[in-house]
Amino acid sequence: MTGRRENIFRNVASGVSSVAEAMRQLRELHSAELGDTDPAEVAATATANGCVVVRRELLQWLTRGFSAVTGFGLEAIDANESFDRYGIDSIAVVKLNVVFAERFPNLAKTVLYEYPSLNELCDFLLEQESVSPRSLSVGAESAAAQG
Repeated sequence: MTGRRENIFRNVASGVSSVAEAMRQLRELHSAELGDTDPAEVAATATANGCVVVRRELLQWLTRGFSAVTGFGLEAIDANESFDRYGIDSIAVVKLNVVFAERFPNLAKTVLYEYPSLNELCDFLLEQESVSPRSLSVGAESAAAQG
């Protein structure tokens, strides 16, 4: 059954399944393995694993957009570093807002000043928005094209 569990998480990571669908599948798997279902435990496990996957995907998406706008290579970008370290000026902020608005149209134009690193921005977006890996792949190509 471990292989099935890995497939469930792989489907979430690739955007084939939503976190909610993964939770349902994990409940079924848990029930089949143990003969009963502990919904709270299964929900917590699925949410934790789903959040890790979604956070990683969101951070990668943000980093690709940041790279496309700033010209820094992906390997040169540290998600913990302040945007100031990269010499981000108001023109770059406007460009980043355009790229990030593709996925987050209601994002405040001041958000990059309020959350001055990719990790901080990622955490804020996860708290505020409904994010799935599939939704992140939609804007990724155009983020790279905007560079």
